Amino acid sequence: MTVFSDFQILLCDNDENVLAVGNSIPIFWDGTIDGLPSGWEGAFERGAFGYKNGIELNTLLRVLLQKWEQWAKMRFPESGNYIVPGALTPVQIDCENNVGQYIEPNVWVKHEF
Repeated sequence: MTVFSDFQILLCDNDENVLAVGNSIPIFWDGTIDGLPSGWEGAFERGAFGYKNGIELNTLLRVLLQKWEQWAKMRFPESGNYIVPGALTPVQIDCENNVGQYIEPNVWVKHEF
């Protein structure tokens, strides 16, 4: 199954040896602390439930092209995917419709120190 393949992350060295793997799944989040899932099991269950029931990702930002150019301090001369500083995924630019779209993957990482 490759439904969530875009949300899996590999860290590789220069020889393309895998050094680390990060597995994630998109979830719907209401923006509150109480709305966050507890643990990876809760995130997986919520993500699978959302996918199965057609719940849209709520971390989608779709705005006019001029606004993207202002925020990113970049020009987008043609349609395509662009790497924008600070964004976790490429911004999808559609010059014909004068919009840019960004889907925030909401990847949360917990490190033990």
